[in-house]
Amino acid sequence: MANGPGFRIAVPFHLGLSRLVREGSYGMNPASRRGPGGIAILTIGLANMRTIAVLTFFAAALLLTISARGEENWKKIENQWFSFSVPPSFKKTEAQGTDSFVEAYAADHIELSFDYGIYSNNFLGWPKDTKFENVKIDGKTARIGTAMWERDKGFPYSTQVHIKLDGENALSMFAACKSEKEVALARKIFVTLAFKRK
Repeated sequence: MANGPGFRIAVPFHLGLSRLVREGSYGMNPASRRGPGGIAILTIGLANMRTIAVLTFFAAALLLTISARGEENWKKIENQWFSFSVPPSFKKTEAQGTDSFVEAYAADHIELSFDYGIYSNNFLGWPKDTKFENVKIDGKTARIGTAMWERDKGFPYSTQVHIKLDGENALSMFAACKSEKEVALARKIFVTLAFKRK
């Protein structure tokens, strides 16, 4: 048995992970025995518990670092009123606005557009089951809405942020998404919005 107090784990003996632990990989060296029904009874000491905790911490830190570095590589899009950032894969597409400033960008599985002016959409016509959240973006009150709504054909998810600005102007940024993964990406883009100070 392992020296000192620890904990016991019962796992199917045939699983690769069970064998990996049983055979003492990564210096764990737990005591083990076969229980009823081919169940491996493992006892892992506190020292090994600490090792597992340290490895878990560094793995989480590495994932956060990779994510942060990925967003550092995003490209900044800027105009005279505001700026925002998107992944390098986003390409500008054609878009026209009648009474407002409109642009559109697209990447795999997501289409992004914004409307800046007095007629930007404030969720008019959105489904009743749209989920809303009020947040702060660049110090301004913003409202984010998300719905399973195929506003654009082939994109079953829709999400938008609307921000009321000085005077009558407002900004709405909309994303048509293929899946919840792209919805999460759109939110990351929304929070990069930064407005020019007068």
